[in-house]
Amino acid sequence: MKSVPIQKSLSYVGAFDPERTLFDSVMPLTRGTSYNSYLLQGERKTALLELVKDDEKSFNQLISKIKSALPKERMKIDYLILHHSEPDHVLVEYFDKFLELFPEITIVGSPQVLVNFEEIHNRNDLKTITITNNLVLRLGGYTLKFLVAPLLHWPDTAFTYCPELGALFCCDVFGAHYCCKDVFRDKIVEKNDLDALMLERKSYFDIIFMAFKKQVRSFLERLKELKALDMICSSHGPIIRGSHVKEVLTLWQQWSAPIERENKVVLAYISAHGFTEEMAKEVKSGLESVNKGEIKVVFLDLVDSESTNRVMYELTTAKGIIFGTPTIMSDAHPYVWKIASSMNPLIHGNGQLLGGVFGSYGWSGEACSNITQRFVQLRLKVVKPLQIRFRANKEQKMVLRQWGFNFGKVIIGKSAINSKFELGIKKNKLKFNKIIRYEKLTMIENNNNNMKTHSNNNSQVRLNKIQNDRRLRLWKCLICGEIVESATAPNFNCGGCGASSEVFVCIGFAKNGDGNGKQDEQDKISSGYNGHIIVVGASSGGVSAVKTIRKKNKKVKVTLISGENHMPYYRPYLTKILENYEKVKDPEFQLLTEKWITDNSITFMKNAVVTNINRKKKTIEVRTREKESINKKFTLSTSNKIHLQYTKLILATGSNQRLPEEKTYLIPKMLSKKKKKNIVDNTLNEGTSSKKNVFGLRTLDDVDEINTYIKLNDSKSAIVLGCGPLGIETIDSLQKFGIERIYAINSNKTIASSRLDSIGSQVVEKIVKKKGIKLFLGYQLIKILDNKTKTSKLQKKMKKKFAKVNVDNDKQTAKDLAKGIAIQSIKIDENELIFIESDLIIFALGVFSETSLAKKAKLNTNKGIIVDNKMQTSDPSIFACGDCIEFNYYNDRSWQHAIETGEVAGNSALNVNHTSTFIRMVPPYSIIAFGINIFSTGNISNEKLESIMSISDNGMEYLRLFFEYEESEAIISGGIYIGNNINVIVDLKKFIISREPFKRSLKRLINFYHQKRKSKKLNFLPNNGSQNYDSLFEENSILNQTSDSTTISDNNDNSTVDIDTDSQLILVELFPNIKSLIISNQGIQAFKQFLETEYSEENIEFWNEVEQFQLLKDGHENQEKIAKKIYENYIAYDSPKQINIDHFTRVKLTEKIKQKKLTSSMFKNAQNEIENLLQRDSFPRFMISKKAEKLIQEKRDLKEKLDQQELKEID
Repeated sequence: MKSVPIQKSLSYVGAFDPERTLFDSVMPLTRGTSYNSYLLQGERKTALLELVKDDEKSFNQLISKIKSALPKERMKIDYLILHHSEPDHVLVEYFDKFLELFPEITIVGSPQVLVNFEEIHNRNDLKTITITNNLVLRLGGYTLKFLVAPLLHWPDTAFTYCPELGALFCCDVFGAHYCCKDVFRDKIVEKNDLDALMLERKSYFDIIFMAFKKQVRSFLERLKELKALDMICSSHGPIIRGSHVKEVLTLWQQWSAPIERENKVVLAYISAHGFTEEMAKEVKSGLESVNKGEIKVVFLDLVDSESTNRVMYELTTAKGIIFGTPTIMSDAHPYVWKIASSMNPLIHGNGQLLGGVFGSYGWSGEACSNITQRFVQLRLKVVKPLQIRFRANKEQKMVLRQWGFNFGKVIIGKSAINSKFELGIKKNKLKFNKIIRYEKLTMIENNNNNMKTHSNNNSQVRLNKIQNDRRLRLWKCLICGEIVESATAPNFNCGGCGASSEVFVCIGFAKNGDGNGKQDEQDKISSGYNGHIIVVGASSGGVSAVKTIRKKNKKVKVTLISGENHMPYYRPYLTKILENYEKVKDPEFQLLTEKWITDNSITFMKNAVVTNINRKKKTIEVRTREKESINKKFTLSTSNKIHLQYTKLILATGSNQRLPEEKTYLIPKMLSKKKKKNIVDNTLNEGTSSKKNVFGLRTLDDVDEINTYIKLNDSKSAIVLGCGPLGIETIDSLQKFGIERIYAINSNKTIASSRLDSIGSQVVEKIVKKKGIKLFLGYQLIKILDNKTKTSKLQKKMKKKFAKVNVDNDKQTAKDLAKGIAIQSIKIDENELIFIESDLIIFALGVFSETSLAKKAKLNTNKGIIVDNKMQTSDPSIFACGDCIEFNYYNDRSWQHAIETGEVAGNSALNVNHTSTFIRMVPPYSIIAFGINIFSTGNISNEKLESIMSISDNGMEYLRLFFEYEESEAIISGGIYIGNNINVIVDLKKFIISREPFKRSLKRLINFYHQKRKSKKLNFLPNNGSQNYDSLFEENSILNQTSDSTTISDNNDNSTVDIDTDSQLILVELFPNIKSLIISNQGIQAFKQFLETEYSEENIEFWNEVEQFQLLKDGHENQEKIAKKIYENYIAYDSPKQINIDHFTRVKLTEKIKQKKLTSSMFKNAQNEIENLLQRDSFPRFMISKKAEKLIQEKRDLKEKLDQQELKEID
């Protein structure tokens, strides 16, 4: 078959399958389908975009069309571009034949595509290039750019764009299962064919992309940025070109539009004897009584065959789903299961629907709990089910109506779901059900058998086997600091930041979490403490202290004082609120709710400032904070003043933003005859200037004022003073808000210099400049200018020239507005002032600890309030926590630091002899700005530290690892990463905490996060900042270069470990996959020893025991005993060596054990899951470990021994 020319140098080489009637076993087809593949020939290189289905017919079509398109003298393909790793696009069985024809081909795909592709084909010898948003391939005359687009519809998806052709190669997006042998959409003209195409398009979208509508909308917005879009080349269906491009974009825009959910509940029931139907009618009555019929009830009897489709249709706009089902044969009715199993967590879950179940039962009653578990799997918000034995009586019918009424109140937002929410009926002999919330909807049981514990010795992490002691442990997310309680390692994503479960480390046991409800003696002292604890400050530290106190002691009086007129909120989120003010309504933004404060009997004082502490009388003076109407300054009320008595006081006064005092503006001494004034150290230093367009950015009020000003004045330009972390995030948020021109001023010559090294700062500088931000690095502010400012007078006084930036000479500003700023280079020889004009000015100059109240009370202070490891100050009755403290000469200021010190302060206020103490860890620095992660952790400032580093070719990704020596072994002590690979950040944090040996951690970074590409010798830096940014592009890079060997510095005597190509080839030849390794006696022993070093040997032990178990014949006298032993050791929920397998696999095995349905193959699925886990996770690490090297040497020794023996026999 011949290829089809599309445009010059671009050909269609895909395969047609017109007879196909079912796709992926779920999609019925009426017009067959096509597997589209495209060949683009440049002057120097040729690229093949996409592969076809893995069968002989499709493969032969592909090869014959490629051969017809390529000239005989150039029968070569340089790049194979894979847009995702779905098996119908990767030639599973026929890839080896394809590779024989085109042996020099390089695979191009996203990081996970390359990993999946290698696993599908069981090979790791392929040449690869990783797709990023910045990757560009030049073919000669044609350029290929890439758009990373996860979840369209696979997590690893990326697309290709050719600007010269205006062509988008977009995999499954915009496709349809429609076999068109004319290839092009504009060739389809018959009405019947057009109708069929439309039906297939809509069906294709509904089945594949309905769950990813948000991602579709986002992608459609990104397409607007393309230079031209003249042609869409998808992987299925006809090619779209010309006017039909707009047609398909419009259709997808309509189909992906968000659906507004109504106050509607779908109540679907089925009844065997009429009892469940009676219950359904009572629940319906309760729902309809909410707010006089505000809730629409779709009442469906599932006996009607059309009801199933109706349920799925109504759920697209409903807020709730209620099933009514009797228990039949110990389970829910099959019709109910059919609908429940058709629901999808991506479409219906994540809090979109509220679910409830009721039903009648006669004996066992499992139906409701089984469907509730299904709702939990679907990630619905769930209420506890309501069951009645046989038929409801009069009182029970009242309960049913109340249950429906309360369900409806939750739907309209008039009631919350929580464990204390009762049905509200008079208490009598009835057993009342409560509406409950599943805190972690995806977590039914823990499947991870390892725990990670936090040790006081060097803050090291050790992996230990979990004993079946049922004690609750505290698990901390390494990314955002979220802390959860669980007896075993969490198997769910972090609720705070969404990171995967592997980021959790154990930091100790939960208090009162011993499983038997007993308290230790210290907890008894804490819970019995009486008095009045006052907490001053309602940010992270203060809130953490209050929560800790109330958790331990329900009776002690607690007062929380806040200087702001808001509920406590998540301060690091402020720049995101500036970007989109609607996010202020996000529940995650609130640290405490009014309901929690009321339920826990906390006295909360807003808009209140503590002005004095009388330590002898143990009282504090509190005044109301008032805002002047004329300007933005805050003052304290002179009349509204009260005194409060305390028994224990916790100061969580936080930190203040560095702001220049009005009319000084950091004027150099050469300008001012008076002594330069210090920045005011006062909690009321919130007004930056009397000018209405000059702002600080520290509080929610600041964000509100900036947001309001920009909207009212249609501001287009802004000046940001400060390029530290706050400044970078502010610049990013302003740009996303719509500010067109942004000028960033920084007195330091580098960006974020306290958090990054000089090279990292320059990488960030390049990123910022690329976004169109005008940077003035190494400049200091001279004066804020307005209409009255005489620039000539200032120029004369400074004896400097005056350059102007963004100046509109005709523009006049109001008297109460700043017109711009004057800045001067810190270089002595710069003979110039620069005047920058803008619509608003924002100060983002960092923060300093608020200590004025402590100083006034004569507590010991330095940079902060000095505390010990119990957070106790120099006064035994006063404690401090958060940004305001200084501990062991360190004045750390981070959100997680405040939370941890707040917990200790709360414990100590209840009982100073409590075992809870603070252990300092270097707080990491992590922000996301301009779509890039900027991260540093550990010790990066010591110039004596040795390090290695790498930077990408485009200068936009940077990694640097710092190490020190412990007993001649190199240990990772710090790291910097700028880029988009979250796994690097997770591992860096783990390496720092665990003090992992440098060589092992470095190997892992190379092997896993850079697609197993071996590097040249790593760039070795003897000290911090010894290399110039520009020269790095001439050096070798572990992120981008490839070579035959990797040399890694191991210790301070310069010995090295070489992972040479010969050894790797021997390993791959001997053990191409995990199976070949573990069926070998030597291999399995070496692999088990390796797993023991990772504390995960239970996986291979389970695999081996199952392998032995399968040798037993069914009915063997020991079969039951051995099966039970395997189950109790590895499968059961409380097993000491619990392995990580699928929930349904575990449930099925549990049922088989209970019902004694034993077969030799009963553990096969679980064994396969563990084998796949080892192949994906442990096997690659083993292949670069010392155990693998030792195994190679043993094989070589054995071969030499056999060779010598053979020679003797010949002699």
